[in-house]
Amino acid sequence: MSRQNLLVATDLLDLDSLRRLSRHAKVFFAKGAQQDEFSSLLPSIDAMMIFSWPRFLDEQMMGRMSRLRFIQSILAGVNHIPFNQLDRKVIVSSNAGAYSSPVAEYAWALLLSAAKRVVEHNATIREGRGVLVRHGDAAQGIYILKGKTLGVLGYGGIGAVISRIARAFGMNVLALARKRRHSGVTLLLGQKGLQRILRESDYVVLSLPLTRATTRIIDKEKLSLMKDDSVLVNVARGELVDEEALYRHLKERTSFRLCDRCLVVQGRQRVAPD
Repeated sequence: MSRQNLLVATDLLDLDSLRRLSRHAKVFFAKGAQQDEFSSLLPSIDAMMIFSWPRFLDEQMMGRMSRLRFIQSILAGVNHIPFNQLDRKVIVSSNAGAYSSPVAEYAWALLLSAAKRVVEHNATIREGRGVLVRHGDAAQGIYILKGKTLGVLGYGGIGAVISRIARAFGMNVLALARKRRHSGVTLLLGQKGLQRILRESDYVVLSLPLTRATTRIIDKEKLSLMKDDSVLVNVARGELVDEEALYRHLKERTSFRLCDRCLVVQGRQRVAPD
């Protein structure tokens, strides 16, 4: 049996990985290929390795890939892939689970940063405005996590690791899951479960995949259920949150905190005026 033809449409693979792939398939690289050469190559491609969906692969180009049967994405999410342009015989594989621990640890770093106001206090000290506060002084917006409730929306690989970390900190954990199973945390289902998590949680972490059902799952109504001084941490897709509703909520709730990938925002103090 002849080796299959693999198109690598990302430059994020290391040389060792590419060598291993070359043992099992004939590897072609999208980067650097001439337009004519690339166009004639597409009908012979059996599989693709991608990061996010390549911009050069439009619907017309995809129509030329008659032998394509498998796509491997390096990312855990697959919402970037245009499934409507793919033949039904094409199998798409994500990298779900590969980043569970790193992303969970990053989510926890954001949560701790908000709970202890690390970013704000670092800035005040650098600017010479630092003041001495008591450790765990709630009046200064600094909170002890032990005994608090963490809500995890999406109990997959990332959500499960986040929950284990939270339990080590002595927190109570409520998690939104697709089904109940033995986990050591309180698993809740459906809209009623989601509403309970938002009402009772002091901290909420979003680790859901982006689907039609989860797009803008955190909207004006859901934000209104949350505690005024709660913290929302989003390490998933930004589209899970209604940005307009969040903007209004941050303006109205000065003690509400948002941690989204690389920023920590508290209420209207950090939000631009209208």
